[in-house]
Amino acid sequence: GSYGTIAKPNTRLMNRAIDACARASPPLVDEAWTILHHGEEGGKLGTRRLCPNIYTFGSLTSVCAKVGDVNKSLEIIKRMKNDYKILPNAVVYATAISACEKSMPPKPQLALNLLHEATNPSNIDGSLTVVAYNAAISVLSRAEKWKDAINLLQLMEQRCGLFDTNEEVTNHQINIKSIDGASNLLHPDCTVTPAPDVVTYGTVMAACERSGQWTRVLEIADKLDKLCAQDNAGKGLGQCVEMDSMAITSALHACQQLGMADKALMYLERMKQLKRQHHTNSHDNRKKKDKGHHDSSLNLSPNGRRPSLIGPDSVAYRLAISACSRARTNYDVEGNIPSRAYWEDGIRLLDEMEEVTAKPPDVVAYTAAIGGCVDVGEYLTAFELLERMEKRHNVTPNVVTYTAVLGACASACAKASWRYRENSGDNNRISDGTNTVNISYTQVSSVKDEVKMPKLAALALLERMKKKGGKATPNIVAYNAAMRACAEGHDLISAFRLLSELQDEGLKPTVVTFGTLMTACERVGSVEAAGKVFQLMKESGGASNADNSNEIQNAEYKPITPNEIIYGAAISTCRKAAQPDRAVLLLRKMIKSGLAPNTATFNTVLMAQTEFTSKLSKKDIHERLDVAIAVYKLLNSDHSHKDTKPNRQTYNIIVQALASNGRPLDAEYFLNKMRSNGYTPDVDLFTSTVTAYERNKEPMKALSLMESMRRDGYDFYDIKVVNEAFKKAIRLADVVQRGLKKTTGDNDAYLSSTFPSSSSPYVNATDAFYLHLEKDVDRF
Repeated sequence: GSYGTIAKPNTRLMNRAIDACARASPPLVDEAWTILHHGEEGGKLGTRRLCPNIYTFGSLTSVCAKVGDVNKSLEIIKRMKNDYKILPNAVVYATAISACEKSMPPKPQLALNLLHEATNPSNIDGSLTVVAYNAAISVLSRAEKWKDAINLLQLMEQRCGLFDTNEEVTNHQINIKSIDGASNLLHPDCTVTPAPDVVTYGTVMAACERSGQWTRVLEIADKLDKLCAQDNAGKGLGQCVEMDSMAITSALHACQQLGMADKALMYLERMKQLKRQHHTNSHDNRKKKDKGHHDSSLNLSPNGRRPSLIGPDSVAYRLAISACSRARTNYDVEGNIPSRAYWEDGIRLLDEMEEVTAKPPDVVAYTAAIGGCVDVGEYLTAFELLERMEKRHNVTPNVVTYTAVLGACASACAKASWRYRENSGDNNRISDGTNTVNISYTQVSSVKDEVKMPKLAALALLERMKKKGGKATPNIVAYNAAMRACAEGHDLISAFRLLSELQDEGLKPTVVTFGTLMTACERVGSVEAAGKVFQLMKESGGASNADNSNEIQNAEYKPITPNEIIYGAAISTCRKAAQPDRAVLLLRKMIKSGLAPNTATFNTVLMAQTEFTSKLSKKDIHERLDVAIAVYKLLNSDHSHKDTKPNRQTYNIIVQALASNGRPLDAEYFLNKMRSNGYTPDVDLFTSTVTAYERNKEPMKALSLMESMRRDGYDFYDIKVVNEAFKKAIRLADVVQRGLKKTTGDNDAYLSSTFPSSSSPYVNATDAFYLHLEKDVDRF
């Protein structure tokens, strides 16, 4: 404000005044331009006319950059060249490029144009430094141009000779011929390209982070580690590329999103090392200061910036805890949690967080730690953490926190139910599968208390949430979690009651709600309840009492349609209830609706056809088997998704069913199909089929199959059942030796003539069954 009162201003004072405008908060743009004009027109005002220099325009560009005025920045560069014949230097260009970042919205193309212009030696005084490149990458980051940012980084690496070969870059290459229409990033006459520094890599990581390219973030972090190792071994360019705290935070965010607990714990430890290193440097700095030597660079990061973060902060801990909670837990064959449980690491970090950061864990950190209890079903630990956050740290849980506890209860029910089925020897269902369970009936009484207790805890917590209100008020996600606890706890009545409650609260059920409700039906094998779920979904659109247009009503009250998960659960319900016809019906309806059943769904239909046949007549059993073959045919048809193919379980189901019910020839056909699709049949499948041939008095075919077993590496002499069948086949073969000679001359011809093709009569016979189902496709 006092500049205009100076009697004899000079260029240095003008530059300082403009620089002061740039440093002001907010920047004084108009005042800066006024000062420039005052200096330029000094003669008219009765004072000495001033001649702006490179520092004048640098300060003025800084003012424009801070407010994102790209046009003014470009105007300054143009005036420098045309009016004053001054070539902009690296600082001016870097500042102008940074204006593109501050602009709303960011202008990545202008930034790249400026970069291209500045790399022409005839346009710049000197050459661009890495700061300008970093500014361009920062613009690309804000504009979510992550591919372009990686491409520019790779170009810097290659042109500065950072890698001897392209081997190090191969895994990171993004084949981009142009960026936003520009044929070249750098000017063809560019001869000097700076090596990327830690800021370059950190900014590219931020670009990938902003765009959700989490794998790329970690790839660049790995590259940084390799470069740092090269420098330490004296093989690099001497660039200090050790990750700073900001880059490590980006890597932690990627680990959190990908559930990579091991890497997250490693990066958190690295942040702790940065803190220890900072304390060591500070101690050395104090010693030098006491001796009269002060080196201010000891307080700066390697690239000259003052670090904004030394050591892990609350954000870093929250990300690491969340990464541990999201990490998949691999159970052993008995369903036990392995010795390395990452959810426990998350709780350990929660305890450590307050000690390291001097700040207590907040609701986000606690919620992340509780989230780790969900996958492993540690609902009691989840409740302990809930109590601790309220009593020890006076942190109020929100609806997300409570929902995580509800999820832990649901997982605990599921795990306990699985253990019960394993211990009871019933891997298929808890109900007996012979009668449908009416929705009003009492739930299965044989479920142990360890299944019921988490469910009861979940329902009690839901009531507590409703009483608390505010941020704890249950939303649809919370209700879905509580409903899942009821489903896994085999409490069908409570699951339907929660549906009514949430609707009374004004919440609208989602496809997840109905999917969870269908799971409740599946757990107890209630076909009647499953039918009710389908009916409720049809009615979910309802009718509006408001006088809205039909278009708004259709958009707001459109019924929820079943998805693959809901159909899959319904089909499994039919299987458990021993209603195979309905299982096939639902499969056909699913396909007719345009959905793509996966292989597991087809296998469930196959199991529905081949199970619970002990009380059926022989005729009914063979009709079931024919339907199973037709389902296999459908699995291999154009009606199924291109990626849906028969797997090992598919063939195991069909072969065992056919062999066990006296159809070894058909079983052998599918054994060969199995092998042609790349699966080696288990010895049990051969054993069942050979035994079936022996029971059918077909020794030659049994011997032929045993020969194929030997080709697959099985020695039937070591298998007691097959060896006995072999001996019987030999005895019978002695009786019918002449027939044996006729049928074993050409084994391949024998196989092709006796194995039915996809057009065999027994396969096509099931088409009539399909036509019958098509008439009743909406019956379920």
